[in-house]
Amino acid sequence: MSQFQFPCPKCQQPVLCDEQYRGMDLSCPHCNAVITAPPPAGAPLGKPGPKVSTSTLTQSHEAPKPTVPLPPPYVPRIKKGSPKWVTPVVVVVVIAVIAGFLYENPSYVESAKTKLGFAPTMKPATTNAAPADVAADTNAPPVVTNAPPRAFWSLDLATNSFPAYIAKGTIKGTEFLVDGARIDGTVLSLIQGSGGPPQREFIIYLSLRPGEVLDGLSVEVVPDQKTGVPRVLQRWGVDGKPGLQQKLYTSGYAMKLQLGALNNGQLPGKIYLSVPDDEQSFVAGTFSAGVKKVTAQPTGNNPAPATPPPGGRRRRPGDRPDRGPNQPGTAPRMPRPTTGGGNMIPL
Repeated sequence: MSQFQFPCPKCQQPVLCDEQYRGMDLSCPHCNAVITAPPPAGAPLGKPGPKVSTSTLTQSHEAPKPTVPLPPPYVPRIKKGSPKWVTPVVVVVVIAVIAGFLYENPSYVESAKTKLGFAPTMKPATTNAAPADVAADTNAPPVVTNAPPRAFWSLDLATNSFPAYIAKGTIKGTEFLVDGARIDGTVLSLIQGSGGPPQREFIIYLSLRPGEVLDGLSVEVVPDQKTGVPRVLQRWGVDGKPGLQQKLYTSGYAMKLQLGALNNGQLPGKIYLSVPDDEQSFVAGTFSAGVKKVTAQPTGNNPAPATPPPGGRRRRPGDRPDRGPNQPGTAPRMPRPTTGGGNMIPL
């Protein structure tokens, strides 16, 4: 019996079978697909014949492959007898968890509304201003009223002004916050630290002319100024070293100081001070100093000499200042010893 060969329409592998199986359904020995053998030439197309097993087919130069049946599909079993209320309870619990999360995080709801296009459109605020005024306000830059200007280190007083916040700055590269201020006589101290020794501070030794008071005092110092310059003492703590380190400036710094009116022992003021150290230390802002004693001191570094007692008499320890020259409590001026002889005892 003659044989013929044709390619499998599924896997394109050659299939060899007898002529008697033309036009019948066959099982491919390579891919196990159901195929139809080509009909004889000139034969009319009709209903395909019965399926032929692969055992009747042969392939050139190799044995036919056995057909391995596929395992049945896995179908999970549903346990019978489960309560009918389980599914609704699970659904309710899931919905409750989602609702609680959205309630605690309303931002997710607003974000979802915005993405889905459900966010309400904000209507522009109505105004009674003229159209020209409205256009001017729209084009004007935004004004931030809650952010006072920030002071910075500079020896040029024209580049800085008094900021509106409580005085602060830096000392030797460390933040300096003025926790308190005081005035002892004419010495102004700006201190960081409370309830103990200061951590950092600026001390300003003001000089008042006779008759001059601290109320309303205004001082301005430029770096190249040589006369009438208040001394400034800068003090700071260093880890591992006892006490405070300090540096005195008698010139070369820049300062603007304005004091207000004394009220209930408190003297308000505004300051801008920059000293010429490597770390660019400065302090700027407002403060309120407690005043202990206000006195006028002459200018310069040397105090005025004490006024001699009246009548040319020299006071001694224990003398009362309210007594005159010929009253008890004062001693007459004795002559000084000469170079001659005698029993004079020098005082």
